[in-house]
Amino acid sequence: MAEDRKSYQQKMEERLRRLGARIDELLKEVEVRAREEYRRLSETLPQKLKKAQEELERLKAAGDEAWTEFRPGLEHAWTDVKDAWEKASERFRRRREEE
Repeated sequence: MAEDRKSYQQKMEERLRRLGARIDELLKEVEVRAREEYRRLSETLPQKLKKAQEELERLKAAGDEAWTEFRPGLEHAWTDVKDAWEKASERFRRRREEE
């Protein structure tokens, strides 16, 4: 049976309405996730950087013989902040490339 123009139009209006609702839901979810990711990164990355800076200050304040005791802590803090930054920036680079 051939579909008439009016029934076709109604069917497409309903399809587009449903899809529009699903798009709205998806955009809300993406917005929430982006806010959560921003909040997480804005808390963790500066904290990790501050920790590395504090370790550097400890090393700078150490005497000539004692500075080597502080080096492992600084190296660990450096690696921690660098790795966190690299992971975060890689996620955003991949997302940009996917667009």
